[in-house]
Amino acid sequence: MQPLAAWLVARPQNAVIALAAMLLLPIVQLFSGIFVAFLVLKQGVRLAGIEAVLAAALLTAGSLIVGTPVQSVFAGVLMFWVPAMLLAVTLQKTKSLTLTMQLLVLVFVGAAVVLFGVVGDLAEFAKPLSTLYLEILKASGLYEQAEAMAADPLGLARELVQSTLWGYWMLCVLFMMMGYRLYRKIDGEFLNYGMFRDLDFGRVIAVAMIGTTIVAYATGLDWLKLVAVMMLAPFWLQGLALLHWVYEAGKLPLFLLILIYILLVLPVLNEITIVGLAMFGYSDVWLHFRRRIARNEE
Repeated sequence: MQPLAAWLVARPQNAVIALAAMLLLPIVQLFSGIFVAFLVLKQGVRLAGIEAVLAAALLTAGSLIVGTPVQSVFAGVLMFWVPAMLLAVTLQKTKSLTLTMQLLVLVFVGAAVVLFGVVGDLAEFAKPLSTLYLEILKASGLYEQAEAMAADPLGLARELVQSTLWGYWMLCVLFMMMGYRLYRKIDGEFLNYGMFRDLDFGRVIAVAMIGTTIVAYATGLDWLKLVAVMMLAPFWLQGLALLHWVYEAGKLPLFLLILIYILLVLPVLNEITIVGLAMFGYSDVWLHFRRRIARNEE
């Protein structure tokens, strides 16, 4: 990705062409968000914004000529480019990778509160998503599972909305982390906003998560339990950052770090790995493993 990133900033027209091409392909669309964040950090939000608008205009014109839906272009821009640009601008304003990630957590927790606690009829709100999911299950031959889930529309809606929020949060993290990494790797001057290995979500979010969990189970509110899970989930990223810190300190073999990444993409095992990393990262908030290891080294 580094050669492509260097080519992107060589000339403005390169960025326009590359962004337009990346938004056309389903899988490569994910990488377009990374490059938008990189362009904002490297070139500034004004030039990167102009390049993104020109790329979107080019795709829109092409869609009108060919006769393909223009909505897919706007959907890709809103889903991948806009959040990547907002995150990169936030990073420039806060000058802290950790603070930017903390703010991102608060945004998604706020979204969870609105969707689970404020939306009056979540089942109706998520009906298009639920219908699509049930159709996929039936097309895969899982008729019994589809019927069982259809019998509990609210439970299905909550599960799908939570999974969607969680997946989109991870996507935004990917945009920010990889875009920032490219920004630091490309030759030239760069501003140091911190390192991934030092990521710490802090005690405020940790205390809020514990308080939310206690209130949720004391009152029996299912929607609040889902919000509590959304608050715990990001700590897996802190656990992963801690492993990177331990590796770079020479305390963790490379093959174990690689093994963790392999487990993160394996079905079933990825859930166990994420929960383990989340507990590891949450413990780090209170026990400060990095500080203890550094103190022992001294």
